[in-house]
Amino acid sequence: MHGRDLFTVTGCAACHQLGGVGVVFGPDLKARDPNWKTADVLKEILEPSARIHEKFRSEVLELESG
Repeated sequence: MHGRDLFTVTGCAACHQLGGVGVVFGPDLKARDPNWKTADVLKEILEPSARIHEKFRSEVLELESG
């Protein structure tokens, strides 16, 4: 399986866009931090929600009234 297939199958396309596929919601995956090492990139792939920039966070409020 190629990276593009993994991007779609694993759900990355739900928040990111790559090559016209997916949703423009999360950060651009091509514009990663140039100081990141391969291990940093792999960690982001394996744990995509471990570190979410405040610009892309969402919150759900539950009211006492339900």
